[in-house]
Amino acid sequence: MTAENAIQPGQVLTGPLFSEPVRVETVAANAPGSWRIGVVSQQSEQRYGLNADAMPQPMHIREQWEDYNEQKF
Repeated sequence: MTAENAIQPGQVLTGPLFSEPVRVETVAANAPGSWRIGVVSQQSEQRYGLNADAMPQPMHIREQWEDYNEQKF
């Protein structure tokens, strides 16, 4: 993950990896060039941790919950 496409806390992620939208709670360096991301799902409030380099593409990123709620896919 590079600086220009870095995932930030507060953003909302959607994509094939998640069964519902998730909000990014934490982002931390795991090793050089590797990032650990903590997310919480919007409806079930389940918490997950994953490595950013293992996330499939395409991934949709919204800046906050309100941005996601205003746009329907």
